[in-house]
Amino acid sequence: GGDGTVNEIASALIHTNVTLGIVPFGSGNGFARHLQIPMNPFHALTKIKSGTKSKVDIIQINGKFSCNTSGLGFDGYVAKIFGKDGKRGFVNYLRLGLLGFSKYPAFTATINNIKYQNLLVCEVANSSQMGNNAYVSPHSSITDGVAEIVLFQKPSWGNVPFLLYSIFTKKLNRSKHCTILSLPNADISFDRPLEFHIDGEYISLENKIKYEIIPLSLHILT
Repeated sequence: GGDGTVNEIASALIHTNVTLGIVPFGSGNGFARHLQIPMNPFHALTKIKSGTKSKVDIIQINGKFSCNTSGLGFDGYVAKIFGKDGKRGFVNYLRLGLLGFSKYPAFTATINNIKYQNLLVCEVANSSQMGNNAYVSPHSSITDGVAEIVLFQKPSWGNVPFLLYSIFTKKLNRSKHCTILSLPNADISFDRPLEFHIDGEYISLENKIKYEIIPLSLHILT
């Protein structure tokens, strides 16, 4: 399956000796892509058969587990409405994003008593991408004991092409619209309740989150 299915299975395997193998079959497959697992299911099965077992970090966020990326704000809103019209896939996700971002009101996040304003997205990343090779945190590692907080300011329409280019070329960390903090744990509060997703699945409205890294807690075939 995709990131949501991986999350369901992985959440039951944390701190066990059972090893997870992934055959990507979702809309984005961000965690599988980060692990460089082939998108072709037959090739993925071959890699599972010959793969090596590794331990990876997991994020615990508001009491739930996250393998890949979780976030609040506009990406949470898109996760909430994605697929409601029966259409899935990357093109539909991009369409919803482009049509809706300008109307989505910006918000403020507070981390360690520092306020970050005019935000569109606050993402907590364990791996490097959200899916479909959209790199939200290009240098994230699933074995380094920290997560990246990606704070993404709301852009003007004129900046959208440059931002899309930076996301798909692993250069978002260089953008003036992006701030990335690497922390093993954090408490983050927001000035209003925001749509919250975990590994691409909409969860709820939240006005604060608390996360911590659970180091090397999941066995996985890579």
